[in-house]
Formats: sequence, C-alpha cells, structure tokens
Amino acid sequence: MKLVKFENVGCVKCKQAQMLLNETGYGDLVETKMPFHDEESAILAGKLKKPLTSFPTFVVFDDEGNEVEGMRMDSYDPSRSEELLALVDFVKKMRN
Repeated sequence: MKLVKFENVGCVKCKQAQMLLNETGYGDLVETKMPFHDEESAILAGKLKKPLTSFPTFVVFDDEGNEVEGMRMDSYDPSRSEELLALVDFVKKMRN
C-alpha cells in the first residue's frame, strides 16, 4: 500500500502540501510522481480510475498497483489539510 502525490513543475499547492507532510512527519510516507516528466510516473497515472485534472492529486494504491476506491484527493489547499492527513494515516495503518 502506498500514497502517491502526482504533481507538476512549479506547482505552488504541491509545495504547500509537501511542507504540511514534512511538518507532520509524514513526508517520507508519500511517493512523488511527475507524470509529464518520466515514463514510470506516466504509466502509473495511466492506471488511475479517472484522469488527473489538477495538481497535486493524492492517490492510494494497493500492493498490486491498483487505485483504492475512495482513497483519492484531487487538488489541495490548506483548508483540506485534515483530509490529506487522513489519507496518509490510512496508508500508515495499513502498512502496520
């Protein structure tokens, strides 16, 4: 089980989200992918149930690389911090 953050170069909200994750000690639990900049990220993005429409997008994947239903957050702003931390906490609990 892993949480992936899809982002793009120069994305301010992506940096804000990463700062929150780092400040809460969750930064190492999130894998960052840039689908427009490397093939591996593009392939993973191609497995999503719906396409990326905003950045950052956070998606939980199971151990087989499939998107976990209902475990996705499109876009980010500070008002959604608790929602983001809940996703990370879910992944952390599933790993233990």
